[in-house]
Amino acid sequence: MNILVTVGSGCFDSLIMECDKILINYNCNVLFQIGDGKYKPINFQYNEYIDNLSQQYENFDLVITHCGAGTVYKCLDLGIRFISVPNIERKDRHQLELAKFLFLNNLSPVCFNLDELSKFICKYPLSLYAKYKEPRFFGQNMISSFINKY
Repeated sequence: MNILVTVGSGCFDSLIMECDKILINYNCNVLFQIGDGKYKPINFQYNEYIDNLSQQYENFDLVITHCGAGTVYKCLDLGIRFISVPNIERKDRHQLELAKFLFLNNLSPVCFNLDELSKFICKYPLSLYAKYKEPRFFGQNMISSFINKY
């Protein structure tokens, strides 16, 4: 199994440390994208940043990610299996909102407690989660009529 652990451009050292510790117990290839984090994985390959990362998601069987909107929505759009872990170490804690949306709409396993992450990796059948359907934009007729009017 090929696993990507990504935290975007910020810092989420506790997720990187936990994954570095628990993924050693699985027969898998792991790549970490650690952003501005200070912790450097000791058991697997890592990069601070990866050019065109969103174009590489399909090379992985599983993505473990912070709840950054860019990563989450790209995984949803591509149908990539992912586990969401909101970064509540951030001052703004905005990732909790997206995590709750994913959880309530059954779109992704959401790990709210890092101590339980290994359970999500080995016990949760990701195929049970709903397929994301991008909402259809409904305002195009209104915009067209407004433009035509003026």
